[in-house]
Amino acid sequence: MYCQGHDNVGCSTCMAVDHRSCNDVFYVPEYVLDHDPTRQCEDLQQKMLAVTGDIEFQLKIRQREIKRLFQRKKEEVENIKQFRIDINEKLDNLEKKSIDNIEGKYKALIKKFEEQITILTTFQTDVQTSAADIISASSNVSQKFVGMKVAYSVTEKADNGLKKKAVEFKRFDVIFEQQPKLMSMIDQMDILGEIVEKTALYRLGEKREISMKHDSDSNSCYDIRSICKLKDGCVIIADYSKKSLKRLDLASSKIIDVCQLSSSAWQICEVDNEIAVSSYFESNIDIVTTEGPLKVAREIKTAHHCFGLGYRNGKIYVTDTNKTVYVYNKTGTILIQFSKDQSGDDLFSNIFSLTVSQDGEMIYVADSKHGLVVLSKEGKLHGKYKPSNLRIAREICETDSGDILVCGDTSNNIVQFSPNGEVVGEILSLDGQAGGCRAACFDRNHMRLIVGRGSRDYIEVYDMQ
Repeated sequence: MYCQGHDNVGCSTCMAVDHRSCNDVFYVPEYVLDHDPTRQCEDLQQKMLAVTGDIEFQLKIRQREIKRLFQRKKEEVENIKQFRIDINEKLDNLEKKSIDNIEGKYKALIKKFEEQITILTTFQTDVQTSAADIISASSNVSQKFVGMKVAYSVTEKADNGLKKKAVEFKRFDVIFEQQPKLMSMIDQMDILGEIVEKTALYRLGEKREISMKHDSDSNSCYDIRSICKLKDGCVIIADYSKKSLKRLDLASSKIIDVCQLSSSAWQICEVDNEIAVSSYFESNIDIVTTEGPLKVAREIKTAHHCFGLGYRNGKIYVTDTNKTVYVYNKTGTILIQFSKDQSGDDLFSNIFSLTVSQDGEMIYVADSKHGLVVLSKEGKLHGKYKPSNLRIAREICETDSGDILVCGDTSNNIVQFSPNGEVVGEILSLDGQAGGCRAACFDRNHMRLIVGRGSRDYIEVYDMQ
């Protein structure tokens, strides 16, 4: 709404003093004059700051992805060149075998005729020798008679052999006929293979190990069950063996804070600026403040044991041990629960953990029997995915691109899945040491994977590629 023009003494409509041209002046409602908008302005500035931070992060991951794609392009071009080299080697081998084969065939044919020539030459020599013997006998009747007998026998033998060899004589050519399928296949090809877009498999780079033993620990900790990264860059470690949460400064590789719990933490997740904690066979969720020293600030009571735990958009997602996912608001009011699929069958068998996608649309559950269970936010089953190399699915986390990483306890590895549950591949393999892979956290800002295992008093931090 605009002021349409007033005198210069002041405008009661838009509060402007100079109105020689008032068409560009916004109308200011009277209630604004009576209510200081400072608080709303501060809230808006906070939201603008958060949106700006999100934009910067999205720009960062795309710039990082462009850099990665340039590198991957080089690698794939090299793969094509190597494939061509492999093809050349195969063709060279096929060429050699083809030449060896045709040479072998011709050698056999030539050898056959050489053997026949030897036999025919023998016949020729025998006949010529007998003829010479007859001539040399001259007037010696007795010698001529013997020579004729021998000549007759030799001639008959040569004649019979010659007829047989004449029948055996055949002319052959051994020729090379091209493999029609090979040429047809090449003729039909535009490129050496298929160019397809596939979900990128994360690759692990440099690794470092950070001890989880704090000065207050009397002995080694040996079971890291869950890991959570805070917005300030610190990492919260759930030390199951010590019934504690530990705040780790990754930059210095030092534990800077410890919070003792009444029970062993099972899974943790960030709830705005706090940490939610589920504990082994406990029926409550502890809320731990992260401002200042870690401290249990309050708890949310439930009517069931709490194990798998996640948070998104004001909702806390928690599972019991076996059958059900419950959704609560932040005050502890249950909103919905689900345990059956569309056919009425059990969704789960033995739940270990869960996570919720960044957009809040999907729920991912790690089940020791079914592997990765993918659900919509309403609890509709999308699928259950258990590759052969994933045994006893433990903790689960989401990457910057929305892919899902699932820890295998007895397989002691981490398998990557696409958001729809398709197996992308194994990114962390069995390392041959004791303990199973039980916890993982993906650091989106710094492209790092943080891993905790059983029977080890340290975490592993990997740079991701």
